[in-house]
Amino acid sequence: MNYYKVNSEPLILLSEDRIKAGELVYNELGTCMRKVHVDSNVYYVEVLESVLNEGEIMSELTPTQLNLFWKLSRNKLKKHENKD
Repeated sequence: MNYYKVNSEPLILLSEDRIKAGELVYNELGTCMRKVHVDSNVYYVEVLESVLNEGEIMSELTPTQLNLFWKLSRNKLKKHENKD
Protein backbone atom coordinates (compact mmCIF):
# COMPACT_ATOMS: atom_id res chain seq x y z
CA MET A 1 0.00 0.00 0.00
CA ASN A 2 1.25 3.49 -0.81
CA TYR A 3 1.12 6.19 1.86
CA TYR A 4 1.21 9.93 1.16
CA LYS A 5 2.18 12.94 3.24
CA VAL A 6 -0.78 15.02 4.41
CA ASN A 7 -1.50 18.11 2.26
CA SER A 8 1.29 17.37 -0.21
CA GLU A 9 0.90 18.94 -3.65
CA PRO A 10 2.26 17.23 -5.68
CA LEU A 11 1.87 14.02 -3.70
CA ILE A 12 4.84 12.97 -1.60
CA LEU A 13 5.11 9.19 -1.35
CA LEU A 14 6.35 8.06 2.07
CA SER A 15 8.19 4.82 2.75
CA GLU A 16 6.77 3.01 5.78
CA ASP A 17 10.05 3.25 7.70
CA ARG A 18 9.96 7.08 7.44
CA ILE A 19 6.45 7.37 8.92
CA LYS A 20 6.61 8.12 12.66
CA ALA A 21 4.37 6.47 15.23
CA GLY A 22 1.20 8.54 15.65
CA GLU A 23 1.66 10.34 12.33
CA LEU A 24 -1.32 10.85 10.04
CA VAL A 25 -0.93 9.75 6.42
CA TYR A 26 -3.29 9.02 3.54
CA ASN A 27 -3.27 5.75 1.65
CA GLU A 28 -3.77 5.27 -2.09
CA LEU A 29 -7.55 5.07 -1.63
CA GLY A 30 -7.60 8.43 0.17
CA THR A 31 -8.25 7.01 3.63
CA CYS A 32 -6.73 8.92 6.53
CA MET A 33 -4.59 6.53 8.58
CA ARG A 34 -2.54 6.77 11.77
CA LYS A 35 0.56 4.64 12.31
CA VAL A 36 0.41 2.79 15.63
CA HIS A 37 2.97 0.58 17.36
CA VAL A 38 1.69 -2.20 19.64
CA ASP A 39 4.51 -4.17 21.22
CA SER A 40 6.72 -5.05 18.24
CA ASN A 41 3.90 -4.82 15.68
CA VAL A 42 3.06 -1.88 13.43
CA TYR A 43 -0.51 -1.13 12.38
CA TYR A 44 -2.17 1.52 10.27
CA VAL A 45 -5.50 2.43 11.86
CA GLU A 46 -8.24 4.15 9.86
CA VAL A 47 -9.03 7.58 11.28
CA LEU A 48 -11.40 8.80 8.57
CA GLU A 49 -12.90 7.24 5.49
CA SER A 50 -11.95 8.64 2.12
CA VAL A 51 -13.66 11.57 0.43
CA LEU A 52 -12.78 10.05 -2.96
CA ASN A 53 -15.44 8.44 -5.09
CA GLU A 54 -15.34 4.67 -5.51
CA GLY A 55 -12.70 3.70 -8.07
CA GLU A 56 -10.64 6.88 -7.68
CA ILE A 57 -7.09 6.68 -6.36
CA MET A 58 -4.79 9.39 -5.09
CA SER A 59 -2.01 8.93 -7.66
CA GLU A 60 -4.42 9.52 -10.56
CA LEU A 61 -5.88 12.82 -9.32
CA THR A 62 -5.26 15.95 -11.38
CA PRO A 63 -3.73 18.95 -9.55
CA THR A 64 -7.20 20.53 -9.29
CA GLN A 65 -8.74 17.33 -7.94
CA LEU A 66 -5.89 16.90 -5.47
CA ASN A 67 -6.33 20.46 -4.20
CA LEU A 68 -10.06 19.82 -3.66
CA PHE A 69 -9.31 16.45 -2.02
CA TRP A 70 -7.07 18.11 0.58
CA LYS A 71 -9.64 20.83 1.33
CA LEU A 72 -12.44 18.30 1.79
CA SER A 73 -10.21 16.02 3.88
CA ARG A 74 -9.09 18.88 6.17
CA ASN A 75 -12.71 19.89 6.80
CA LYS A 76 -13.73 16.29 7.47
CA LEU A 77 -10.81 15.84 9.89
CA LYS A 78 -11.69 19.08 11.74
CA LYS A 79 -15.29 17.91 12.16
CA HIS A 80 -14.06 14.54 13.42
CA GLU A 81 -11.67 16.14 15.94
CA ASN A 82 -14.36 18.55 17.21
CA LYS A 83 -16.92 15.79 17.64
CA ASP A 84 -15.80 15.06 21.21
